Amino acid sequence: YNNVVSSLNGTASLEVNTAAFGNGMYFVNVASNDSKSSKKLMIKN
Repeated sequence: YNNVVSSLNGTASLEVNTAAFGNGMYFVNVASNDSKSSKKLMIKN
C-alpha cells in the first residue's frame, strides 16, 4: 500500500481503509521535510 500526500502545511490527517489488511502489526513510514520516521500500526478487524 502506498499513499503519497504532498503540498500540505501544518497538521494533516490521512484515513486508510484497513479492510484489505489482515490482523497484525504494520509499520508506517512517514516523511516530512528532511525527517523520516517509522510508526507502528495495529490492525484488529
